[in-house]
Amino acid sequence: MDFIISTKADQSTAASRFSKMGTNKLFKIAKYVLFDILRNRFVLAYTLLLLALSMSFFNLEGDPIKSLMSLLNIVLIVLPMVSIIFITIHSYNSYEFVELLLAQPMRRSSILAGLYIGVAGSLSTAFLAGVGYLSYYLALAARDLPSCWWGFY
Repeated sequence: MDFIISTKADQSTAASRFSKMGTNKLFKIAKYVLFDILRNRFVLAYTLLLLALSMSFFNLEGDPIKSLMSLLNIVLIVLPMVSIIFITIHSYNSYEFVELLLAQPMRRSSILAGLYIGVAGSLSTAFLAGVGYLSYYLALAARDLPSCWWGFY
């Protein structure tokens, strides 16, 4: 062992220093994965598909509640299927990158958490851009509902 920590204060300082280093690396990995996935055409096509579905449901149906229910049924079928397929393809294509990360002196938990945050963040961003914002504004405009009905204040 190269160094010995003698007091409790030194131990807490060392622990906070090491945890900050792990968090910094975690967010670097998450940022790289997020931007790598967002450049992918698949995520753009997924966002445009969700946007087209939500626009078509709101334009075809006069009642926004029925539109949201129809959109919810489609999203409950499409979202898990597309997510599983995309995560499988992404993990297969980034196998060498993960091997390179595992060879670095980093915690495995911070590597896996960074990869998870990056993939989940990109798919969540695509979902919110495709369904969330448009559904929120169109439903509010169509029904003149107060924003507290949606849970936003």
